[in-house]
Amino acid sequence: MSQYKKLLKNSFLFGIGSVGSRAITFLLLPIFTRYLSTEEYGEVDIIVTTILLLLPIISLQAQEISFRYSMDKKRDQRITLVNSIFLCIGGFLLLLLVEPLLAKVVVFKHLNVLFLVIFFAMTDSVLKQFSRGLGNIKIFVASDILYSLTFSVCIVIFVVFQNMGVKGYLISLLISYLSSNVLILFAGKAYIYLRIKSLNFQDLTAMLKYSIPLIPTAIMWWTINVSDRYLISYFVDYNANGIYAIASKIPIVLVTLNSIFFRSWQITAIEEKGKDSFLESFRRIFHALSITMIIFLSLLIICIKPLFRILTEGDFFYGWQYAPILLVGVLFSAFSQFWGVLYVVSKKTSGALWTATIGAIINLLLNLILIPPYGLYGAAIATLVAFIGLWLSRYFHIKNQEGIFVNLNHLFLPLILITVQILVLNYFQDITAFIINLFLFSLIVILNLKYIIENASYFKKIISSKLPNNE
Repeated sequence: MSQYKKLLKNSFLFGIGSVGSRAITFLLLPIFTRYLSTEEYGEVDIIVTTILLLLPIISLQAQEISFRYSMDKKRDQRITLVNSIFLCIGGFLLLLLVEPLLAKVVVFKHLNVLFLVIFFAMTDSVLKQFSRGLGNIKIFVASDILYSLTFSVCIVIFVVFQNMGVKGYLISLLISYLSSNVLILFAGKAYIYLRIKSLNFQDLTAMLKYSIPLIPTAIMWWTINVSDRYLISYFVDYNANGIYAIASKIPIVLVTLNSIFFRSWQITAIEEKGKDSFLESFRRIFHALSITMIIFLSLLIICIKPLFRILTEGDFFYGWQYAPILLVGVLFSAFSQFWGVLYVVSKKTSGALWTATIGAIINLLLNLILIPPYGLYGAAIATLVAFIGLWLSRYFHIKNQEGIFVNLNHLFLPLILITVQILVLNYFQDITAFIINLFLFSLIVILNLKYIIENASYFKKIISSKLPNNE
């Protein structure tokens, strides 16, 4: 099987897990909007945002170590997993030392539960990435689905029936991570790699040289993705942050589409970099990714208002105004991740850091400038511009460093039409906007028909194994 046929197979497997787990989470939106107030959901969002910030710092990016080093087939993988878990335990102990400081912060009301959530989130991420690196994709997918199912059941028990609010949400997270850990440890047989004697400090030092530059990179990604939640809460209030948090859930559809591809693309890029066919396939795969995401983005803009009417209640409905801008931001985030894989492949993580820093600086400055006068619109625009800046910096850096050039002409007109779609959605009545945007969607499909046919033909050859085998 060629590696690109393997890419399609892995994408299918990851698709099962991502679509299943994200669909379950997506369907929870009516519960959140009914049983949590905008203020409570805004508080939940701040807590989850803070967890996302803390994880790469206190784990020293152990999950990235776990994935990248588990793909080196000649290594003793017991060392990889034990060293990664050791970093998680060490980070957790350091977190306990700053507990008195965190206890003074109002948002951290349930520290005992929160700390356990953070620890099991770290170990879950390490175990999942270790399984993915070893090629145990089915267990990776199964853990995703089990996590989402467990989370859904717990939300119903603790938030709906027990009316435990924010604490119920955290307990649901904790139990969900625990269930995922148990599955990977025993069904995935990860426990056979856990041998205390395998702890290797010399190897750990080499691992940290790889992972430490990824910590500020992760912080910069966090800044672009979610730092606006703090500024919205500060400049406006928790209610506004709750509405914005719901608006950011609709792009989950595009995020899911990208994650399906991204997880398998990482594996393929690591295995194929340096081969003669890599450059041509890189171009074609990016064309396929960009066209697919643009078409789905255009379709989602048509469906924004109906989705919010079905999935939200009360003031949460007004999140529809910001979701289209965030959707376009997700598109450029996906492009940035696609190019960023090359930094992981070459283990030159400094490039990932400085390009992410550019995006973070743009985001932070624009948030400070735009949120006070324009509120949630300002936050959404800042996020979009930051992701555009991040992608362009990676595009030109990799073009200069690696000599990889991809023609971007196929993007310009569809992006203009998507901009028109967003304007139509905001300035026309619902029926009129639906008809116009449906026409614009059809036009985007027609404009990309040539690329669709070319890429379909290319990947058909892959599936039928007519391309030369690269293994």
